[in-house]
Amino acid sequence: MKKTFKLIFIFSFIIILSTGCVKRRLTSLEDSRIGAEDMKIKDLSKDQKPNDENVFFPDDVKKFKNYEDYFSWYDSLKEPPELVLPDPEDPKELTKQEMIEDYEYLFKTIKDNYPFIKLIEREYGYNFLDEHDKYLSWVKDCNNDEDFYEVLEKIIDELKNQHAMIADSYYVENSLEHYSHYWDTRSMFLEFLYMNTQTVRNRYNLEGKQISDYKKINDENRKKEDDSETSNENIEIKDISDDIISIKINEMLADYNWKQDEEILDEFIEKLPNYKALVIDIRGNGGGNIDYWQEFFLPRIIDKKYKTDNYMFFKDGDRTKIVLGDNDYNYENIKDVDINSLNLEYSEDLKDFSYFAKDSIEVSPKNSISFKGNIYLLVDEEVFSAAETMASFCKNTSLATLVGKKTGGDGITLGVINDYLPNSGYVFSFTNSLGYAKDGSLNEEDKTDPDIKAEDYRQMIDAILEKEGER
Repeated sequence: MKKTFKLIFIFSFIIILSTGCVKRRLTSLEDSRIGAEDMKIKDLSKDQKPNDENVFFPDDVKKFKNYEDYFSWYDSLKEPPELVLPDPEDPKELTKQEMIEDYEYLFKTIKDNYPFIKLIEREYGYNFLDEHDKYLSWVKDCNNDEDFYEVLEKIIDELKNQHAMIADSYYVENSLEHYSHYWDTRSMFLEFLYMNTQTVRNRYNLEGKQISDYKKINDENRKKEDDSETSNENIEIKDISDDIISIKINEMLADYNWKQDEEILDEFIEKLPNYKALVIDIRGNGGGNIDYWQEFFLPRIIDKKYKTDNYMFFKDGDRTKIVLGDNDYNYENIKDVDINSLNLEYSEDLKDFSYFAKDSIEVSPKNSISFKGNIYLLVDEEVFSAAETMASFCKNTSLATLVGKKTGGDGITLGVINDYLPNSGYVFSFTNSLGYAKDGSLNEEDKTDPDIKAEDYRQMIDAILEKEGER
C-alpha cells in the first residue's frame, strides 16, 4: 500500500551542499559537475544540434550556485528554451566513494529540509539525524548499484512518511510529463530540468521531455477525446437510495486532465437537485492536485463560501527558499510570529524552523447548483496528500460530515521536494513543510478524524441512511 501511495505524488525544488569534510568532498564533486564543458554541441549528432539561440543543456543547471542565480536566469527567459537531450547511456558502476558522496548529499538535504524529525522521535523512538553513522555503515557494505539502491530505500523508509521515496522510472517519467505543463512556474521548471539531466536519464533510461512536445501531445489527446465517446475511470456515480446519491473520486487530477471528468460531472450536477443528500467518496484517494476539489469540483456544488486557515512551517534549506520565493504566500520569519496565539500542538518542535506561512483556503460557489442538502465525505486511512487537504478542509469548515476511518495525513503542505543524487542519478523526494490545521492539530501526526466512525463501506452507508432517517 505504501508503494502505491508513493507513485502518485510529484512536486519541486533545488540542490544544496554540505559542511566540514563532507563539504570538501561535495565541493570537489560539484566542481566536476559544473558547466557544460563535458557536453559540447560538437559532440552531438546532427539531429540533436540546436537550431537557434534559445537552447539549454539541462546539465548546465549545475552552474547555478544558489537559488538567486537560477531565479535571475529564469526571469530573463521569454519562452521555454529548447532542451538539448543527448541519448541516454548505460550508467557507469558506482565506486564506493561515489556511493558515500551520494549518501552524504542525501543526508544533508534531509537534515536541512525535512520537517518531521521530531515526529519520528515521538512516534518511533529514534532521531533520524543521530543515525548518520549507522546509515553510512550500510552504504559502505554495498557491493554494487543494486545494493546501493536497496540501502537508499531503507534509509528513506526511516523517514516514516509516504511522500518520502527513492523514485523508480515510472515516477520520474510521469514527473517529467507533469512538470512539462508548468513551465511558467520557476520552481517546477527547475525540477523539470533536474530530471532531464544526463545523470538522471542515464540511470532511468529516459529520453527526456520537451515542454513544447507535451503541450502538442496534450492538445492532440484532448482533440481525440472530443471526437470519441467519453471513457472515464476516475469518477463513479451511483444511487444509494431514492434520496441519496454517491460520487466516488479516485484521484485529484491535474488541471490539464479535467476534460475527462467534465462531461460526467456535468451530468451529475444536472441530476443532483433531485436528491436530498450527497455522499462524496474519496476512500483510497492518494491525492494529486488540490485544485481539483478546490476549483473544479466543490464550487459547482456548494451554496455558500467556505474558508479556513492552515499554518505551515519551513526549515532554512535553499529549496525551501525557492518554494517560498515562487509562491504568493505571505511568509515571514518565525521569530516575528506569536506562536503561542496559534495554540499549536508540539510547538517545541518549531525551534528548528525558520519560516511561517498562513495558508488561507477559500472555496466559493461558481456556476453552482447551490446544493442545500446534507453532504457526507467518506474517508479511510488511504486518504492522503491533496485528498487529505480536502478532508481537513471539510472537517474544519463543517462543509461535510466525515464518515469512515482516520485519514492518512500529510495534506497541509506546499508539496514535495524532488532532488537527485549527483553520482548515481537516483531521484528522491519528501515533504517540504510542517503543516497544522486551524484547530492546532499537526496534520501528519494527528491526521483527520471522521465525525462518524465506521470500519467498512457497508457501515458507512448504514450510518448515513440512519442519519437521513432511512433506517
